[in-house]
Amino acid sequence: MTELRFRVEHAQILHPADIPRFARLGVIASMQPTHATSDLMVLSSDIMRVPPPEILHTTVRMTVVGGKVVYEQENAR
Repeated sequence: MTELRFRVEHAQILHPADIPRFARLGVIASMQPTHATSDLMVLSSDIMRVPPPEILHTTVRMTVVGGKVVYEQENAR
């Protein structure tokens, strides 16, 4: 009988520390290649690391849809 394993869908955006953790836990990281590059927002802050009140001050620096930049804040690069 095949061993059942947990799977995380849409895993194209991971914190680097999660990669060895997935391996250690036997978790399958699943993603569709088109999702990795097609739709993306670049923010001014990492909302997973800033204090919650500061999330409200985070701005969108760039938006990519279908692999094309559709919005870019001045001086975003």
